[in-house]
Amino acid sequence: MKTRIKINGGCFAAQTLISIFCVITWIINLIQFCKCDFEQPLKKEVVKGIGVFIPPASAITVFCMNGQK
Repeated sequence: MKTRIKINGGCFAAQTLISIFCVITWIINLIQFCKCDFEQPLKKEVVKGIGVFIPPASAITVFCMNGQK
């Protein structure tokens, strides 16, 4: 019985950490999207916009195109 409690507790902890990671990356991506200049070419704006409007994609797009204009 104790093993089942440890497994359930571990799953809960993992789910909580993943949720916190997703929320933080979405917020960072939203900030990066707001700082974009929206002038040609719009590659960075499109990538960041995908992450803002499709929240699960934010975990990937937050790391894309950093340092590019």
